[in-house]
Amino acid sequence: MKTVTYLATHFPHARMLILLCVSLAGCNEGPTQTWEQARQGLYAADLSSNGYSLVASIHHGGSLWRLSDGERIYNWNITKGSYTNLVDVALSPEGKFAATADDRRLVLWSTETGKSLHFWNTPSDILSIAVSENGLFIFIGMKNFNAIYIDVAQGGILSTVSHEGSVRAVAISDNGDTGLTGSDDKTAKMWRLKDGHLLRSWAHDNLVNYVSLSGKGKWALTSGQHSEADLWDIENNKSVIKIGGRRASISAVSFSADEKRFLVGNTAREITLWDINTKTKLGRWIAPKRSMWKPAGARIVAVAFGQNKGHFLATSSNGLSLEFAYSD
Repeated sequence: MKTVTYLATHFPHARMLILLCVSLAGCNEGPTQTWEQARQGLYAADLSSNGYSLVASIHHGGSLWRLSDGERIYNWNITKGSYTNLVDVALSPEGKFAATADDRRLVLWSTETGKSLHFWNTPSDILSIAVSENGLFIFIGMKNFNAIYIDVAQGGILSTVSHEGSVRAVAISDNGDTGLTGSDDKTAKMWRLKDGHLLRSWAHDNLVNYVSLSGKGKWALTSGQHSEADLWDIENNKSVIKIGGRRASISAVSFSADEKRFLVGNTAREITLWDINTKTKLGRWIAPKRSMWKPAGARIVAVAFGQNKGHFLATSSNGLSLEFAYSD
């Protein structure tokens, strides 16, 4: 009842939403904590397991939040003195580094000092970015059908990989060795990034608008727009779980540290928790609306397993970050 009381106090009609969700949709209880990070919504966001939230606000550019106390600790904009319209943001897996990108510029930041560390101009419009552990490598998907792999220490491009359509989604393994791309050409591809060698290619019915890799590169998730997503056993090149369908597209995924479970967020405010070994859905949650009476118009833009056992984090495009509890 603690969660219901909190939501009813801070968000009108939240009690009704929770009761409707539980009785009609079979979902779990609502969030245990809620943080407002943008009043008018978000373009993009990322979460780290150590409790940082990086958001690209519609009207206020980029900012980094510390969820332990709900504080906004840094405002990050590429042009000093003005708000940057960011297209994507990414945190390194351990949360020490962050990247923000507008159409043609990318900046790497330190989450410990708030200072910018590196700056790049790209040869084409940026559509998606991913950062490896300790901020060592950055993978960038672009409109010109290419994705580029940057060695941060050297400051240059190590390899370029290509599709026959815009590269709408990218992911990178924690160590930066392996990359995953999703394209408008209806394929998802896995690469050995040091030399751009193609390792896997998977065809989809629609453009591939979301991809994710587990930290150690054991699992890959690829999702076509408004179609089923596949969880791939990379070693055996086999689809082991199919998720979703035409009702909503997958928009956020996070794997647990032991790679036994994963979270999935979609464009209908829904979050599900999956067990890979048993191939079963362990729980389902619906992120709350800001208003019960307005159109939903929100998607889940980031998910992450939390530091506290039995809890996970999610960020919605309506500007709210949330913590949920689940049975471990």
